[in-house]
Parts: sequence; structure tokens; C-alpha cells
Amino acid sequence: MSLQLAFRVIAVDDELAYLKLSDDQSASGCQQCQQRGSCQSLSVYHWLFPTSPLTVAQSPQQPFVQGEYLSFALSSSFFRNILLILWGLPLAGFILMVSLSVIWGEVVGFLLGISVGIVLYRWGRQYILMRVTQLLQRSYGQAT
Repeated sequence: MSLQLAFRVIAVDDELAYLKLSDDQSASGCQQCQQRGSCQSLSVYHWLFPTSPLTVAQSPQQPFVQGEYLSFALSSSFFRNILLILWGLPLAGFILMVSLSVIWGEVVGFLLGISVGIVLYRWGRQYILMRVTQLLQRSYGQAT
């Protein structure tokens, strides 16, 4: 099973193309699914990926055209890893820091737990953005 992502090319220049996650459900594969978009998967994608455009390198052999849609699939294991990175790592960091509150005290352990959880969540989002950009560039033959 794979999950489809659709991006729209919003701008191009000589070296870079700027892509944004598509709001058009028909381009994202929702019309082909049995649930026809009722799963709210598009809102999950918008939550996972930032609203700022992705920047990918242009390829002279296959340049992007402004307004075109690009679609590629993420395997379900990749999506599972995304969820593990975004929820599992921050939760594990929080639990570890709170469990160490025996040493530092409850308030310090709680504050460290919240801080580590936030830092790991932010790192996870940046890591996922980097991985999706790499997959997109590989899928469309772009040089990294």
C-alpha cells in the first residue's frame, strides 16, 4: 500500500522549482480511493509538511512547468516512519527526561521533558521535509 502526494509547481526559475502541496483532492488521488477524501488524509499531509514551498533543483533534461502537478507515492512504511519520528521520538524524550526528574527534581525534569519533546518534534519535521524533497527529486530525475 502506498500514499499519494500531489504537488503543484507554483514558480520556476533557471535553477530551482518551487512546489506546494496541492489542495486539489482530485490531483492527490482522493477520487481514486474508495473513501473519496473522507479519511481526511489531505489534512494530515498539510499537518506533516510545512505550508512553505518545497525547493527542488531544475533539471535541464526535464524542466518543471509552472502550474503542472507532480504526484508520487510514499510507501506505507515511510509514512509509518514519519509518524514514529514525529510522535515517538518526542514522547520518548519527554518520558526519559521526566523519569530523570528523580535526580533533578520534578519541575526541572518536567521542563526538560517538554523542551526535549519540542526540539525532537521540530527536528523531525525538518528531517521529513528533507527526505520528501530528496524522494521528489529522485522521482523526477532532478540532480540534488
